[in-house]
Amino acid sequence: MLQLLNPIWLFSLLTLAVPVVIHLWNIKQGKTLKIGSIALLGESSRQNAKSLQLSDLLLLILRCLLLAGLALLLCQPVWRDEKPVASRGWVLIEQAGARETYHHFKKSIDSLVNAGHELHYFGPGFRKAKLDEINADTLPASADSARLSYWALLHLLESKLPPRKPVTLFTVNQARRISGKRPSVSFPVTWRTYIPADSTVTWLQDAFLTSSDSVIVTLGKSTPAANTFKNYTIRPTGDHPLFGYSIINGQPLIILKGKNARVADSILVDTAATHIEIDSHRYPQDGPYVRAAIEAIKSYTGRKIIYSRANNKTDWVFFLSDIPNENHRSNKTNVLLYSGGDGSPAGTTTGSLNSEVITAAHHEKIALLKRTPANDPGNKDEVIWKDGAGDPLLVKTNTENTTYYQFYSHFNPAWNDLVWSSSFPMILMDLMFKNKPVPHEIDHRALPDEQYLPVNSKTAASGGKINAGDATPLTNYIWLFLFLLFAIERMITYKQQTETSYAGK
Repeated sequence: MLQLLNPIWLFSLLTLAVPVVIHLWNIKQGKTLKIGSIALLGESSRQNAKSLQLSDLLLLILRCLLLAGLALLLCQPVWRDEKPVASRGWVLIEQAGARETYHHFKKSIDSLVNAGHELHYFGPGFRKAKLDEINADTLPASADSARLSYWALLHLLESKLPPRKPVTLFTVNQARRISGKRPSVSFPVTWRTYIPADSTVTWLQDAFLTSSDSVIVTLGKSTPAANTFKNYTIRPTGDHPLFGYSIINGQPLIILKGKNARVADSILVDTAATHIEIDSHRYPQDGPYVRAAIEAIKSYTGRKIIYSRANNKTDWVFFLSDIPNENHRSNKTNVLLYSGGDGSPAGTTTGSLNSEVITAAHHEKIALLKRTPANDPGNKDEVIWKDGAGDPLLVKTNTENTTYYQFYSHFNPAWNDLVWSSSFPMILMDLMFKNKPVPHEIDHRALPDEQYLPVNSKTAASGGKINAGDATPLTNYIWLFLFLLFAIERMITYKQQTETSYAGK
């Protein structure tokens, strides 16, 4: 069966009127007859006649076919072999929460099942489901299905699904259920989601003791719209409407009150101080900028930060030098150090005349004036900051006992505007006090249904209309046909012109 991928180009067939009009508008001139005398010619009334008629009909047909062929070529025709396709497909729902999913899409699921579609559970094995057991709500939750992402299950479905079966999915809308690379499948997929009734959860994200002996508690809240966090300051001796305070084995414990917390409803308070060392003996002008940013962090968060000296156990060392120091290779948890070199203008080393500092969480444009060349990061290295050209600016390397951060610039206004930026303390805080990840089972953020869909490997190239595996493009055949038409048209035209020229002689 002939199908057109771009049928909108059929409007170009209107150009067929052009050669028709040209051929119709062919007024034949009268012939001149030479006679010896006009004596015998009688006087007659003068009559002028004009004739609109088709001439050179074969040429007209050939030229119209050429234009029609070009129009068809623009429509991208394909020939699709019609094969018997089973109209019935699979309907998939998760075993966990199957009753809620079924009642949410009851009309759609019943309609598909009555039309002959098979109902299966969306989990390893994809066993057949029965509406009786779903309505009885006696199904156990499938742990394997909950651990696997939806996209991983689609990969498994590829080997289980009979050929050419369409799939209709009904699932909850939770972004945490998709991960990895978007899969490519050979079957058509329709995916409908819904937001469960209980889609808001709060939990204790963090708690630490401040320098004033109060406790900063970070309360997280996850909704389909977003994950949000809010800090609360509580006193151990006072009563708080949201939190309880107790001591377990000498360790302070924060307890979340109320019924909204399903997980992470208690958390131990981090009472340890953060020990920091700033070693700027080689570049003494850089140290005050780092210390000022740390003081801003201390004031803003209330964290217990203690400045340590060399040879002591330290959580963070800012080794503002490009000369290795063996004292910073032991008893240090995190070490930030400069790379070697005097530096050169950022434009000459990065290929960008207007370079900038780019961090993961802050998108403020910060001018980068000088930097040192960076080596290609290894497989185990992580690029934390980049410049405007995408080259590494801060690279993280993990070793057995210490994490190193190689900085390919300096904390100095002559090198960049980072130290003048109002975001500098926040950038350092993100680096030093990383936010704990949101527990996977707590994340309730939702996505549009289109984000769940896989790539259909057989229909993606043609916008989901034509099965590329069963369709044969006709483009090459049309080109050959047009070439033959053009050759015949040129031959006929040349022959007529030759005959006309001989007749004129």
